[in-house]
Amino acid sequence: MNDAITLSGMITRWRELQVRATNLANADTPGFQALHMQAVSSLVAQPAGTAGPNVAYAALRGTWRDTGPGPIQRTANPFDLALDGPGYFTVMTKAGPRLTRNGHFLLDSSGTIVDQQGHPLLDGNGQPIQISTADGKPRIAADGTVSGAQGVIGRIGVVEPADPQALTNLGGTLLATKAPTRPVARPRLVQGAVEGSTTNAISETVGMIDDTRQFQLMASMLKAESARRQQATQQILAGV
Repeated sequence: MNDAITLSGMITRWRELQVRATNLANADTPGFQALHMQAVSSLVAQPAGTAGPNVAYAALRGTWRDTGPGPIQRTANPFDLALDGPGYFTVMTKAGPRLTRNGHFLLDSSGTIVDQQGHPLLDGNGQPIQISTADGKPRIAADGTVSGAQGVIGRIGVVEPADPQALTNLGGTLLATKAPTRPVARPRLVQGAVEGSTTNAISETVGMIDDTRQFQLMASMLKAESARRQQATQQILAGV
C-alpha cells in the first residue's frame, strides 16, 4: 500500500470536512453563499524505464461558490433588503469597501443605513445613505431607489464582480474582490426581507458523515499497514 496515496485522501477529506463545517455553521446566516470542494485525481506517471503502474493521488483544485439564490424570508424591518437576482451590496469597512449578500440593515443614531457591524451601506456613487427624521419611514423600490416624505433620498448600489468565483471570504458574509465591479443593470431588491443562506443543511450533514467515515477508514488502513510492517520487521530481525 502506498502511504502517500492514503494520506492525500485523508487530507482531502479533512479539508472537505472543514468547508462543510463552515457551511453548516452559517446555515441560518442571511446572504451566506456556501462553498464546495472541488477534488480531483492527480496522476503521477512512473519515470521512463521504471516498472510499475502510474499512481493517482487525491488533490484539491480549490472551492467553488454557490451563487444561486437563497430563500427570501420576510421580516418586519423596513431596512432589511433581499436581492432577488444577481449582484451584491457594498458596505464600507475600515479596510475599504466590501461586498455582501447579507441585507440585514438598520438605521444608526446618525441616520445612516448600516449593517449589523456598523458598516455603512453605499449608494451607486460609493457614498453612505443618510435618512433624516423628516423623511419618515423610507420606501425602497426594486431598483434600489430610496424615497421618503421629502422625495428621493438616494439609490442603493448593487454591483457584480467579473468573476464571483474569485471572491475572497473575509469571515461571515463579507467578501473582497481584487477586480473592478460593475453596476447590475436591473437589480431586484425586496424591502422588508432578507435572503437566506444557500447552505443545504441536510446535504452537508450527510456529506460530513461520509467524509468522517472515509477519513476513519483510511486512518485504520494506515494503522494496520504500520502494524504489518512492524511485525514483518521483527520477524526478519528474529531470523537473523
